[in-house]
Amino acid sequence: MKNEIVKILNEETNYTEIKNSIDSLYHDFSSITKLDCKLERPEPATILNYGSFLSPQTSAGSILNYVRTTKFLRGIKKGIDYQLNINKGKKVKILYVGSGPFADLILPLIPLYLNTQIELSIIDLHQKSIEALNLLISHYGFENYFKKIEAIDPLTFENSGDNYDLIIIDHLQKALSVEPQVALTHHFSQFLSSEGILIPEEVKVSAALANLSNELSFTRSKWGDFWLKVKRNHAISSRKILNDIFILKKEIRESFNFENSNIELSKTTVKDKTGKINDLILLTEIKIYDDIILSEEDETGITKLYFDRDVPPIEKRMEISFSYRLECSPRFLMKVTKI
Repeated sequence: MKNEIVKILNEETNYTEIKNSIDSLYHDFSSITKLDCKLERPEPATILNYGSFLSPQTSAGSILNYVRTTKFLRGIKKGIDYQLNINKGKKVKILYVGSGPFADLILPLIPLYLNTQIELSIIDLHQKSIEALNLLISHYGFENYFKKIEAIDPLTFENSGDNYDLIIIDHLQKALSVEPQVALTHHFSQFLSSEGILIPEEVKVSAALANLSNELSFTRSKWGDFWLKVKRNHAISSRKILNDIFILKKEIRESFNFENSNIELSKTTVKDKTGKINDLILLTEIKIYDDIILSEEDETGITKLYFDRDVPPIEKRMEISFSYRLECSPRFLMKVTKI
């Protein structure tokens, strides 16, 4: 495992080598746990009143999102090293929320550290994920790195000891939809130490106007790579950026009131003619840690553009009100009125 993670973390490693290393990790993890995301009938997600949780089988495939996995591992490594530097002589306490069966954003990093340097705690909703993870921990002899591994509803978690130096929350979808990343960030941010790091550090969602037909056409095009890039660049350059509507970060408890099921956000007024650039879309950018960022250009599922077919075309002199729904299926709500 150590050879693979060294390759993944190396900025000079090309994409093919990174893909091969991640595929190798997946093969090993899958063989040990007997979990395979490529089965014909994936297990359904578990739906709670504050969001959807991917099944253990589906979660097992998250590691195969190569750019996502690479950048998260690099960001988390950078965060751990920062905490080791400022907490000399102390263990860095790490909590991973939503680990899935492979804990793929921390397990590959373990060989780089002594068990006197890091202390890991794991929370996942599914008992099946915890059982699979325990098989991996036992196989690799990592038992001495872990303090707590438990299957619980994450929102019931209460911390009984010192706060954590680094918390990873891995329940992300495009535009913070479907999964409970927002609710979990609000809950777990209170358990960070004063210098604690939240991973991801920020998730920014912005609104823009676009021509949705053009935006979707380059994803379906049968043209070669060159023309795909031309069509993509044209669609993106034609957008009209409106504003940032939400930034999710560790200070969320200070910024928003979660007593209601909806969080009221900003309003924006469209003053100019929109023409064919009249479809409202949401864009997601994820700052994992420091300068390591996942954006739409990385072409991962969690940073794809988001749109709601129920939102009408945007015209001149319209006001758009944004809010975020926390319950059931979390997502942004967009209300359009003529002014």
